[in-house]
Amino acid sequence: MNTKRIEYIDIAKGIGILLVVLAHADISLVSPYLHRIIYSFHMPLFFFLSGYFFNPTTPFWTLLKKRFNSVLKPYLFTILLIYTGYISFTNMRFPTAFGRIIKSMYATGHYIDWVQLWFLPSLFITSLFAYLFYRLVLIRINNHYVRWLILLTLQAIAIYFLDVFYPFSIVVFGKEYELYGLPYSLDLVFMSGFFYILGNEIR
Repeated sequence: MNTKRIEYIDIAKGIGILLVVLAHADISLVSPYLHRIIYSFHMPLFFFLSGYFFNPTTPFWTLLKKRFNSVLKPYLFTILLIYTGYISFTNMRFPTAFGRIIKSMYATGHYIDWVQLWFLPSLFITSLFAYLFYRLVLIRINNHYVRWLILLTLQAIAIYFLDVFYPFSIVVFGKEYELYGLPYSLDLVFMSGFFYILGNEIR
């Protein structure tokens, strides 16, 4: 098997990582304009590059296992490692740490103390969504113009859902709760899925 890396993809990933670091390093205090520019494309870039290597012909259970091991398992391990460290080296008690671990299982940035980790569970769900989208929709269509029209429609729907669930309220046993986003960023899956599938389509 040819394991040679694609240089321009590695460069693009490197640029994306640098931009994420800059975006989370209070660059908005130095240049709000540059901060807005970075936030306009740095996460779509990561979804695009991930989708570039997506193979929709992979059996579903193989994809699920692969994505769990490569994306979701590191997320869960990192969360447990962080709070094990808090319990071991700070004054945080186990019940507090356990509560935060449970909260982080909602897996959106609003409920994760290390907010940058939201990308991993989101990528997990996005890859599964892309698989189903290919299997149910795109696999039946060979016309490139129709495929692009469908993708643009997907993005239009995604734009509508950007604010619908941020926040939203649910009632459980007569008590109302206000939540921010759906679990695993499901409310953003059309948008992330658009860029993910776009990467595969362009390849």
